[in-house]
Amino acid sequence: MCLVGLGVLSVGTWIGVGSSPYLVNNYPLLLVGISPLGRHLLLVAPIVDLPLLFLVCGTRSLLFTALSYFLGRSLGDPALVWIEQRAERAGRFVRWLERFFIRWSYLAVFIFPRGALACVAGVARMRPIGFFIAASLGIAFQMSLYILLADSIREPILNLLEVIRTYQLPGTIVLAGSIVSYQVYKRRFRDRANP
Repeated sequence: MCLVGLGVLSVGTWIGVGSSPYLVNNYPLLLVGISPLGRHLLLVAPIVDLPLLFLVCGTRSLLFTALSYFLGRSLGDPALVWIEQRAERAGRFVRWLERFFIRWSYLAVFIFPRGALACVAGVARMRPIGFFIAASLGIAFQMSLYILLADSIREPILNLLEVIRTYQLPGTIVLAGSIVSYQVYKRRFRDRANP
């Protein structure tokens, strides 16, 4: 169930990225609700009510974190092997995260509250209450940094949003097409590499 949930959230992220030129001006909360990437948060922060932004983006981020944690907790070490096999470069990073987590577990979760480290915390059987407190604080802190940055460059962001609004339809078509092409290419390349 965790893998299905993570798959659905990942597809949502890609849909958000592909449709971001349209969503950012028309449905900004939907954009960060399906794709809470830093760049989307930065663009949306000047035009959305901050409590709503924290609620929507924070909930979506915490959901991904929770699924990653419970995946690690339920599968154990094979979950880390699976992550390492998904991307060669990620394998080294996951091993580094494991070492960092062993030494500074709560700080590690605060700094890297999502994805691979959440899975590492689950594999290590970190207590859920401590994990979710550290992860929630880490997500809120990261969101606050993006919001502060967005506030400091508010005018350039608003100007960029106007440009995006002008070209939202062709921008969405090009971006969505690029993402689909990349995913097809990546899948074919992976299939050729692993016959």
